[in-house]
Amino acid sequence: MKKYIFAVSITILLLSVLLTACSKKNEITDDYGRTHVIATDKDGNILQDPWGNLYEEVTDSDGNTVTQAYDYPVISTNKKKSVVENAVLKMTVPDDWEVSDSESVFRLRHLGKCVDSGIASCQLEVGFESKYTLENTVAQYINSIKKLDKTGELFTEPEQFDAEISGTSAKGVTYSSVDTESVVYCYFIEKGQNIIKIEANVYDGCYNRESIEALLDESCTLKELPTLKTTASETSGN
Repeated sequence: MKKYIFAVSITILLLSVLLTACSKKNEITDDYGRTHVIATDKDGNILQDPWGNLYEEVTDSDGNTVTQAYDYPVISTNKKKSVVENAVLKMTVPDDWEVSDSESVFRLRHLGKCVDSGIASCQLEVGFESKYTLENTVAQYINSIKKLDKTGELFTEPEQFDAEISGTSAKGVTYSSVDTESVVYCYFIEKGQNIIKIEANVYDGCYNRESIEALLDESCTLKELPTLKTTASETSGN
C-alpha cells in the first residue's frame, strides 16, 4: 500500500500500544472509540509492512483470525510528550523543544531565543512517502520552492549537499528566506520502500547545518522495516 503523506491531513489516532503503559499492549483506540487489535510477533513487537503500515487482527466470516493493513498514525506521543514517532522514525524530544499541538502533522517547535525574535520559532517537521525515487523526490522539492518564488526575490537559490543522519546517508537541500533571513535545511533519507523527509526551519541563527544535524543524530532513530523480499518470503512460508 503506497502512500503520499507530506501534505495530507489524516485524523490522529491514540497509539497507546507503542508509547504508553496499558494492560493490553496490542490494542489501540481510534478517535471514534473503536478498539483495534494490532498484530505483534512472538516477542510482543509491533509488526509493520515495508511501507510502515500496521497489521490489524480481525475475524473473517468463518470465525478465523486474519490480518489486514491498518494505517499507522501520522504522529503519536507518550503522555509526557517526551517521545514522538510515526511509521518510519522515532524521536526523543530535546529539552528545549516541544511537540506541536497539530494532530495532522509531525512537527516540533523550538523554545530557544527564536521565540523572542518577533518572526517565528524554529521548527522541525517529519514526513515520508513511497511514491517516487530519492532523486525524483529531491527534484520535486526544489521545483516546488522555485514555483513559490517565480520572481526569484523571496528565496535564495536552493543548494544540494550530501549528509548523514542517524548513520544513514541523506540528500540535503538548503535555502534562505530573503525577508525573514530564516534558513531551511531539508533532508531526504531513503529507507527501505520509503523516502523520509526531515525539514528544519531555523530562525534567528539558533542553528546552523552542523548543529541541526547533530540534533537529529542525537534525537532521531530510523525504524527498521521489513523489505519486500522478507515480506514475500514470510508470506510463502519459506
